[in-house]
Amino acid sequence: MSIVLHGDADAVTDLEVSKELFEKAKSEDKSLKVYGGVWHSLFSGEAMLKLLW
Repeated sequence: MSIVLHGDADAVTDLEVSKELFEKAKSEDKSLKVYGGVWHSLFSGEAMLKLLW
């Protein structure tokens, strides 16, 4: 199983790179989740609150 998570407001890592990683993943059980308005650090601060709600 593969999961790729990305915030669309991320100024550190390009969303297109995460999409490419997802496409190239060999797993057939995979998912890509893009969180609107979330920056690079998905699991801290305000970003974590957006993920939970």
